[in-house]
Amino acid sequence: MIAHAAAVALLLAQPGAAPPRPCLTTAELGDLAVVALPDVLDGFARNCSAHLPATAFLRSGASGFMEKLRAGGATRRDTALAALGRVAPPNLRAQISTEAGLKMMTGVLTGQMSSRLNPKTCGELSRFTESLAPLPAENVAMMFSSMAGFFMAMRPPQASGGAGQGRQGPPICPA
Repeated sequence: MIAHAAAVALLLAQPGAAPPRPCLTTAELGDLAVVALPDVLDGFARNCSAHLPATAFLRSGASGFMEKLRAGGATRRDTALAALGRVAPPNLRAQISTEAGLKMMTGVLTGQMSSRLNPKTCGELSRFTESLAPLPAENVAMMFSSMAGFFMAMRPPQASGGAGQGRQGPPICPA
């Protein structure tokens, strides 16, 4: 009995593997996309305005789509912010899981990409946005979550580490 207790104590005292990195489910990614997309598109519309004709969707018709997403994202907001906070570095979790944190994240994303915007990229982004515009928020969430699931299924299995280890972008949970 004592030997058994000693063995259990030794096992418990052994340093374990690092806990897996927190990850987003594909459904959470869909919610986050619907919640963040209006702010991201607002930023791109501002940054692309010099590269697009006045008739381009991103300059002339995207505002209605963004409002539809904002309305559809209202019920997803708490889930999206909680998921965002969960995958944030521990020292930033409290800040990232707030409205201000979401604004900061979307601002950083659009700011990082603004140097790569040109007439071609802005034109394609405007066309992509226009193709999404007829969809309800539920379908936009499904499209982003399905794309994430598709790309997760296509990538080779990882030898070790948690979800998304060593990869850029949000850590997506394996299905």
